[in-house]
Amino acid sequence: MDTAMDDLIIRCAALEDFDAVLGINDHVYEGLDYLPDYYPRYLTSPHIMAYLAELKGEAVAFCIAHVNDDATTLVLRAGRVKPTHQKHGIAERLVEFIIKEERAKHPGLRKRRDIEFASEGKPVKMPLRMVEISRRKLFCFGALTTHIKCSEIAGVNKISAADWLSSGTTATMFPDGVVINGVPYSILPSNAEQIENESDLYVANGTAELTSGCFSAVTRVRCPRVGLRVLIDIYGRGAALYNHICCHVNNTQIKARELNIDNVFVQLFVDENFPAGELKENVYRLGLEDRKSFFGHSVYDVLLLEEKL
Repeated sequence: MDTAMDDLIIRCAALEDFDAVLGINDHVYEGLDYLPDYYPRYLTSPHIMAYLAELKGEAVAFCIAHVNDDATTLVLRAGRVKPTHQKHGIAERLVEFIIKEERAKHPGLRKRRDIEFASEGKPVKMPLRMVEISRRKLFCFGALTTHIKCSEIAGVNKISAADWLSSGTTATMFPDGVVINGVPYSILPSNAEQIENESDLYVANGTAELTSGCFSAVTRVRCPRVGLRVLIDIYGRGAALYNHICCHVNNTQIKARELNIDNVFVQLFVDENFPAGELKENVYRLGLEDRKSFFGHSVYDVLLLEEKL
């Protein structure tokens, strides 16, 4: 490591650090950075701790530690390092510090989970000590708010996270848990508050029994560079899936108009082997088009990774 690392100070971030944190790197996620919209929420959540790394008084790195699953799982989010200080070991030092601190506060922590994006079909270089648990597919779309073509859909209704998580059917259908808004969750009632703080959940006919075999979660984030970013996590197939998509796109158009936002960027997460042609055909009918994201592609493999602590 760089000898300057001896001067690195890592501390808990505060609300008043907002400008310094966002000034670390304004090109995170190619304009899809959710931190500006989420920062106050993160800093006041009992399940989240924000860490800021400073070098000689300058903010150079930042990361969120999100603890869920009855304090047994650690998820790191919103990580960033100042471009002029990258490749000097700062990220590694910050992650090591966070894991040590969080394990001290939560003795029951057993694993760290992370989400990795890779260009479709490309081999993935696995991070050290991480193993792949599961894989899904991400499709990226976008449109002008006025170009969306959607109507009201019956039979898709919002449900509370508490009701959904407490359903015996849910636990049976998702024994390995789910990923919602980039965060892996086990099917535990204790995760309800965290999920509802960021996302809305939907099932068929407003019941927790998932009679259609389809479940979805939608998260909306304001991103100045792209407009309204919408993450839709869908589990299931068939006609019910497209009803869910149409419902969320329709509600997104309404929300964008309320906020006076001209563009929407939709990230649709589905099962790994879902037929791409069928999916795109149905999405195009809603007025959405393919949009490139992250590494210049519109389709990605999304890997759930795990490290034992």
